[in-house]
Amino acid sequence: MKRSGLPVLFSAGLLWMMCVTSVYAQGNGADLGFQGLGQISPLSVRGLATGNAYAAKSGEIESIYFNPAGLNGIEEFQISFSAKATETTLWENKMWGDQESTPMLSMILDYRFEIDPGQYGVTDDSLWLLMDIEDIGIPEQGVYHYERSAASWIEERSKRLPLNAISAVLPITLFEQDIVLGGSFSRQYNVDDYDRNDSHTDPFLAHRPYMHYTFDNSDDTAHVVWSQFTRSRQGVVNSLRFALGYSPGEVIQLGLGVNSLSGDTEDELVLDKIADLDLWSKSFVFSHDSLVTRTSGTSSFSGLNMDLGLILDYETIDFGFQVKLPYRLKRDWIYTRHVSAPDSVSSIPLSGQDYADIPASYTVGVNIQATEDLSIAFDMGFNPYESATFQYADFGYGDIVSDSTQYQWADVMNYQLGLSYDLADFLTLMGGYRSTPLAYVPWGVADKSEGPRSTSLTTGVSISIIKVQLDIAYEYQHIKYLEPAYAYLNFVSQHSSTVLIGLKYGF
Repeated sequence: MKRSGLPVLFSAGLLWMMCVTSVYAQGNGADLGFQGLGQISPLSVRGLATGNAYAAKSGEIESIYFNPAGLNGIEEFQISFSAKATETTLWENKMWGDQESTPMLSMILDYRFEIDPGQYGVTDDSLWLLMDIEDIGIPEQGVYHYERSAASWIEERSKRLPLNAISAVLPITLFEQDIVLGGSFSRQYNVDDYDRNDSHTDPFLAHRPYMHYTFDNSDDTAHVVWSQFTRSRQGVVNSLRFALGYSPGEVIQLGLGVNSLSGDTEDELVLDKIADLDLWSKSFVFSHDSLVTRTSGTSSFSGLNMDLGLILDYETIDFGFQVKLPYRLKRDWIYTRHVSAPDSVSSIPLSGQDYADIPASYTVGVNIQATEDLSIAFDMGFNPYESATFQYADFGYGDIVSDSTQYQWADVMNYQLGLSYDLADFLTLMGGYRSTPLAYVPWGVADKSEGPRSTSLTTGVSISIIKVQLDIAYEYQHIKYLEPAYAYLNFVSQHSSTVLIGLKYGF
């Protein structure tokens, strides 16, 4: 409903804060693939303010991002713009447990003990005779494992998008039928993916203790490479969307959407070798080594998908249904792999194409007009990502990260709740809640059926001044999970904020 009223001053001082739109993958390290494209970024201001519970709402331009059937009921030309800023903090607390057979190995991997260069090549049982108890670092005591003060490392990321989305809708009459046409350009995937592992081992020691090797005699050894692993991807995948809404009757509303995706990201994958570990059944030898393998370049993503929408519009309650049809997402990548050793540097060009076949996804929703001024909406969405199939080109790493694998995506079930209250003719207050699991299952998490679940609280305000509407939305999102392995416990936390600011004009 269009509202007008007296000008109202509102502070936008929250703009420096913001949202997370991607989730960070943890584990022993995964090669570059489709990380960062598991969840759509917030595009609609009013949608985000009400927890993205918009599948059953109609008569608003925001429906172009949720359910094209909701375009029905718009009676005038409308255009809207939105801007976005991001602030995300991720930290990890990895705690290595002391192994009974070789306790010093865990101390070294946990950075609690640093071997003197003069002691390289010395077996650990001999190291005990060369060290004092003061040489061993003591972890901070009495802190909650997920607290920032207990973190092994902290990563802070931020991004600003002065133009996050622009959309327009136009009601027309065609062949004596009233339809609504819509189009939008948006930053559908604001990609900011980051993964880090300071104790990357190849082979992966955390699968089991290294006794999973068969030592036939005391002279048998297992060679393990210890490195620091980092993977980073930043960029934007844009969406050019066209939608149509048509109502064949008073109750039924139909919609069709076509979405074209294209965009580039800057990618980097680094394996910085720290040392060689030669393991016997009950001892090990540490030798420092230096070898940096850095792969960097660009990924270009493209795809085309369609969605169908239906809304049953009753007097005080509406039901919505939206299905996104199956589609293929393509990644063309061009990288350069640099290998830096103490006495040599080499560069190798790499390129290839990867494909992800994404199955159909579904959203159902209900919107209740509880009173003249209060509406309550609830959505539930299902993305069967476990059925997605991926085709990867040869990344060209050979045995350098042979223990790294691509994460298999997991099914995603979203729950979203939104409230909207018209405090005055010119002022609407909004709030919401949403619960969304990650699109992948981290390596050590016990429940492989679903990724760790994030929760969000949202709020917002909408102010109408004659024909102009100012919308502001804020979201706080939090996720934490435990990733256990045999040799360590990894406590992962991520906090983010979201602010979207939008302007809408109708005439």
